[in-house]
Amino acid sequence: MKFFIIAALIVFILSNCTFLMYQVIVRDASYDITLKIKGLEISLLRSHTDDFQISQVRYEQTKRA
Repeated sequence: MKFFIIAALIVFILSNCTFLMYQVIVRDASYDITLKIKGLEISLLRSHTDDFQISQVRYEQTKRA
């Protein structure tokens, strides 16, 4: 249950920020959240407890024509 609360909290925070483009991908099998914000990709993996840890932060430069 805490997983969905955290996911909703992240979406709420992002919707109130200046980020214009973000995508939340929830995989039910592994309980991880992938946030893509203007090329910045943050993966949150669920550990054995109810806490979340940032497993991967990757920045991709988006190309504009």
